[in-house]
Amino acid sequence: MRDTQLLNPITARHRYFFLALLLLTYPVLTTQSIQASSESKVTPRFPDDRNSSVMVLGTFHFASLAQHEVKVEPDDVMSPKRQQEIRALVEALKAYAPTMIALEAPAEFDENFNAFYTQYLDGSWDSSLSPGLQRLERSELFQIGFRLAKALSHERVYAIDEMTNRPLEQMENFAKSNGYEDFLAYQQRMFRDMEIEEKENFRTKTVGQLILEKSSEEHAAESNSGYVEDVRFGNRTEQPGVDVLVEWIRRDVLIFQNLYNITKGKVGERILVIYGADHVYRLRELVNSSPDFHLIEPSEFLHSIAN
Repeated sequence: MRDTQLLNPITARHRYFFLALLLLTYPVLTTQSIQASSESKVTPRFPDDRNSSVMVLGTFHFASLAQHEVKVEPDDVMSPKRQQEIRALVEALKAYAPTMIALEAPAEFDENFNAFYTQYLDGSWDSSLSPGLQRLERSELFQIGFRLAKALSHERVYAIDEMTNRPLEQMENFAKSNGYEDFLAYQQRMFRDMEIEEKENFRTKTVGQLILEKSSEEHAAESNSGYVEDVRFGNRTEQPGVDVLVEWIRRDVLIFQNLYNITKGKVGERILVIYGADHVYRLRELVNSSPDFHLIEPSEFLHSIAN
């Protein structure tokens, strides 16, 4: 075999010469760019007269958690004790004075969803008509969202949820056939431990305390890490775990796009987003990264019910 570098030594020397030249000039170009940008006028990233504020309130699902990996049924939110706690939470949220309330209901059914809200406003709401209405009445959408919107004389609420197709079955099949039994067993133990913790939380904490905890940055980060672990399930030819995580992230981004859409043409709004706690991490991140929104911490307004 012939050595092409020996046959063409000039080409080889030129290659290394240009590489060295590039490495030497790159810091100079970077420094010049920084100096040029510092001399130009800087436009404020957050023009206060154009911003809207957003509070992301993370919740457990009042009606049921049975559809989630951690299957814990909360106690009856219609009980006198829980109703008193919910009223206290709503009263605390009134201090934020939201001008728009966005809820975890399908955006495609926004008109129908607001028809229910209109019935709630005019007194014609009758949940005895169907099990679906009874479930809605027990949900955080109704108990917090509708109740707060009515207290603030809002004419409507905003449905901003979207769903995506997460290939969970493919990921599970991959894990079972590729030697992940130990990690699957670990996940099941983790879910059981979380169920025990959730049951204890429901027993010892008020609705306001639970929601304040689930709205926190710390809880959001812990919840997100569980979803990131899905990337374990895959290799160079199959990536079911990546697909599952990407679809989860895609859902949050679609939700955020809907939030953008409902604020189009509006300035200075105070938006309350009420969502399942597992979505808080990315919604917080997206709001905080946007030049159009200010992120408001729920703890600023819920300190009165923290204890």
